[in-house]
Amino acid sequence: MKCQNHPNKEATKLCIGCGNLFCDDCITVVKNKNYCKDCIVEQLEKKEKEIEKEKEEKKEEKPQIIIQQQQQQQVVTKEGFLDQTCKVCCAIIVIIIIIWVIAVIIAGSAPR
Repeated sequence: MKCQNHPNKEATKLCIGCGNLFCDDCITVVKNKNYCKDCIVEQLEKKEKEIEKEKEEKKEEKPQIIIQQQQQQQVVTKEGFLDQTCKVCCAIIVIIIIIWVIAVIIAGSAPR
C-alpha cells in the first residue's frame, strides 16, 4: 500500500481519525495514537471551538454571580443599618431616662 500523500512511499501507519494509510513522514503520534496532519488540524479546531464555548459560558455566568453578590451585600447593608439605628435609638432612650431620673432627684431635693 502506498501513502495517501506520497504515492512513491510505502504506507506504514493508519490514521485513527480518517482511516487512511500514510508513510512515517505524514503521521504524527499523539498519546500513542497516529494522526495525519489534516486530522490533527481538525482536532485542534474542534478543541478551539470547545474552549471558546467554555469562555462564552463563563462570561454569561459572571454577571449573575456579581448581581447575586451585590444583592447579598445590599441585604447585609440594610440589616446593618437597622442594627445601628436600633442601637442609636436605645442609647437615646437610655440618655432620656437618665436625664429624667436626674431631674426627678433634683426636683425632689429642692426646697419647697
